Amino acid sequence: MSAIRQICLSATNWCMQSRERAMLCACLFAITPLFGWISSVIVALSTLRVSVRSGFAVMLASYVSIALLAAYMGNASIITDMLLMGTLGVWVAACILQLTRSWTFTIQASAIIAILAVFVFYALVGDPVLYWTAIFADVKQSMLNNTAVAMDKAKIEALF
Repeated sequence: MSAIRQICLSATNWCMQSRERAMLCACLFAITPLFGWISSVIVALSTLRVSVRSGFAVMLASYVSIALLAAYMGNASIITDMLLMGTLGVWVAACILQLTRSWTFTIQASAIIAILAVFVFYALVGDPVLYWTAIFADVKQSMLNNTAVAMDKAKIEALF
């Protein structure tokens, strides 16, 4: 067994020893840049190894940490991004897999849910081009106003 695989297995086993440890790890990874996906993995593992209720509790704990981060940063879109595009979908797929024990059904159900989500998005937003144009305009403006990012304004203009 490779050393990296052994480290990952040891970390997973430590994290899954109790619900509290799973919650702690999910909270820490949820607010860590570039590692938020590990929080979703912990939620899925808790759902599959323990129970749907345990996975839900771990997911709620990660949302509390995200809500605290969003309150600190003053940006509520972080919560919706994690809720709609991250952990919730993983938790639902893990619930379906745990209940049915069928990868085929889980993938089919996930595809149907994704298609329905696209329909709901289009129904709520109306014109997605205008929606994304506004989102990217906000991102562009925050990049132009951010003094911590040393990027040439011409390069930012070229990105958008």
